[in-house]
Amino acid sequence: MDRMLGVDYGTKKIGLALGIGKIVSPYCVIETHGKPHLEEAVADKLVCIVKNENISKVIIGRPGRRFRMSEISGKIEAFAGLVRTKIPSRVGLQFVDESGSSKEGLKNLINLGISEKKRKEDHGSAACIILKRWMDWNL
Repeated sequence: MDRMLGVDYGTKKIGLALGIGKIVSPYCVIETHGKPHLEEAVADKLVCIVKNENISKVIIGRPGRRFRMSEISGKIEAFAGLVRTKIPSRVGLQFVDESGSSKEGLKNLINLGISEKKRKEDHGSAACIILKRWMDWNL
């Protein structure tokens, strides 16, 4: 069964979700505190997760067409390029439109009755939405 990692890239936090078959759950959040020099360490941590969890595909959310030329889009592309150079060649790396994933994830957390404090700390839910979207379109 394929094991996939969903990535919601943010300038301060990067949310990760693990997908096994069609089941998706939040995995962890990596904090970068908005410091670009941590990108290498974050990419290395992601590679460790890929190896330890036997991931076959990494799915990274990026803005839709309207925002493809935005500053965050460029940062996502650069991060993805860095990750691509580090992950094993057997692991695929693909993108999916992340538009609205954070809002959709937040709505899901509210519906589950998650407290406001915990919702602010959660970025894995958006990564879940990103990964589910890719699965819906590709599996």
